[in-house]
Amino acid sequence: MDTLDANELDGNAAAGLLASVFVLDATRARIVCAACGHDAALAEQRAFALELGAVLRCPNCADITVRIASTRHGVFIDMRGAQVVHFV
Repeated sequence: MDTLDANELDGNAAAGLLASVFVLDATRARIVCAACGHDAALAEQRAFALELGAVLRCPNCADITVRIASTRHGVFIDMRGAQVVHFV
């Protein structure tokens, strides 16, 4: 998956939402995909559904690596698709 289609953005699109949770620049974090082992920066992930939050997908295999949603009850992050998240 080298190119984005017309309906998707890269992981930078989720930066504002992630900044509300992480003090560090989350887009620089390295994510190792649990499905395929691909190592890529969060900024390289594919982001979808930004109105309600974000679903980030591995740029190599398209499996979901991170889900994040902001509600009136707080911010929820599901990183079970990431084998490792390394903040640099």
